[in-house]
Amino acid sequence: MMFEHVLFLSAYLFSIGIYGLITSRS
Repeated sequence: MMFEHVLFLSAYLFSIGIYGLITSRS
């Protein structure tokens, strides 16, 4: 249960990081 929560949180932060990179580059 906790492992899945950590995976979800890391995926969420990862997507935010990618979104920030794309918006800052354009």
